[in-house]
Amino acid sequence: MRLLHTNLSMLLTCLVVATTSADVGAQGAEADPAADPAADPAADPAAPPTEEPTATPDGTPGDTGEAPPEEPAADPRETASKAYREGRAAFEAGEFDRALELFRSSHQVHQSPNSRLMIAKTLHELGQPVEAYKEMVAAEQEAVAAAEANDAYIDTLNAAREVLAQLRSGVSVMRVTVVGGHIDLPPGSSISINGLDLPLAEWGEPIVLAPGATTITLTTIDGETEQTLSLAAGDDQATALERPVADTVGEPEGDGFGEWFEENRETAAFVAGGVGAAGLITFAIFGGMTLSSYGDLDDSCPGGNCPTGSQDDIDSGQTYQTVANVGLVVGLVGAAASATLFLLPTILGSDDDTEAARRHLPLTIGIGPGSLTIGGSF
Repeated sequence: MRLLHTNLSMLLTCLVVATTSADVGAQGAEADPAADPAADPAADPAAPPTEEPTATPDGTPGDTGEAPPEEPAADPRETASKAYREGRAAFEAGEFDRALELFRSSHQVHQSPNSRLMIAKTLHELGQPVEAYKEMVAAEQEAVAAAEANDAYIDTLNAAREVLAQLRSGVSVMRVTVVGGHIDLPPGSSISINGLDLPLAEWGEPIVLAPGATTITLTTIDGETEQTLSLAAGDDQATALERPVADTVGEPEGDGFGEWFEENRETAAFVAGGVGAAGLITFAIFGGMTLSSYGDLDDSCPGGNCPTGSQDDIDSGQTYQTVANVGLVVGLVGAAASATLFLLPTILGSDDDTEAARRHLPLTIGIGPGSLTIGGSF
């Protein structure tokens, strides 16, 4: 790398000297910042004549009453050449930031391949290889146009191309496209490289990048796709990004109860069995009490004629019968629910699809006065 840097610096220095001579030797060619313009404006036939001051009648210079002539505007070529010379001095002194500012100022006034070459060289010295390469591409284009108008710039063009080839070995080139093209991508889609948006006009075009890890992201309303590549100096790669695929609507998620129920199924089976057992016990107790009450009433009410004061025994017997009936229903439902919960894995099976079905089983449980209901589809 140090050898490349040294050779590049020597080549650019020789280039500037060569193009300076070409500018000076070109007859009728447009002045360039590399060539010092004539310091004496009187030597220019197009310069305005110098007027002598007007004298008063007594022989002394006086005011004629007319406004003094306006000073001619500064020659843009002289302004560009001055900035260029100061930039060269700053460059030789190692003041690259100031040199870059002066070279750009010179090129803004007069677009010369020489000032553009020095911009590229200064950026290279500042450790900005990508920017230096882009400027050298522009310098080559300017040199092509200048050489077409004046053969004196042919050497400048050849040297610019040689330097451009050396700079190319220090950068990477990437072309980014989208599989299937990007014309029909949804509005608002974007491509970014290392977090910086890539203008739409540059999709599919060569992009100059610094060597190293490079992350390319395609973003659409359907999501993102991302690629990370490792670029080496001198690489010329192309990559095509897959389009993001929108998430498809899958099976509805459970509401949470199904998963909780699966985890606590055995516990629920024991609870249901306990409720069923309690219901059956209640039925047995109050059923016996009902039979006892009706036996007593049957003895005291021959022919269905009960003595006065037997109404309380009749009401108690009816209450015992109601409680016994509720206990029987609860006992049967609890026993059935317990058995179902224990046998549920056997009923549904154990393959993957059945497991998913069990977790999303639309099961409902209801408890009412004297009743316990379990509903669902099996």
